Amino acid sequence: MSITSIYLGRKLYEKLSNIDKNSATPIEELVIKLLSKELGVELDPLEEVELHLRLSEKLLAKTEKLLRKGDYIQVSEKAWAVSVFIIICNTHTH
Repeated sequence: MSITSIYLGRKLYEKLSNIDKNSATPIEELVIKLLSKELGVELDPLEEVELHLRLSEKLLAKTEKLLRKGDYIQVSEKAWAVSVFIIICNTHTH
């Protein structure tokens, strides 16, 4: 899976950010799901595993920063999301 950056306008990013705040789904996964559905493209299971592994790495980095700040509620939420991603990866590989 190749990773490509895209640039979003401010309004679109803010809308996605608001959805992200009300959901456990990271913006990146939300964008991929929306595009996949709109374009009728199904992700390969191994691509999904790689996506979730990369998102887990990103969330773990955020978790470490939050831990240093003492924001334990956010730490627990991010750690829970990483756990979910690991379970998803495990279901796709077995």
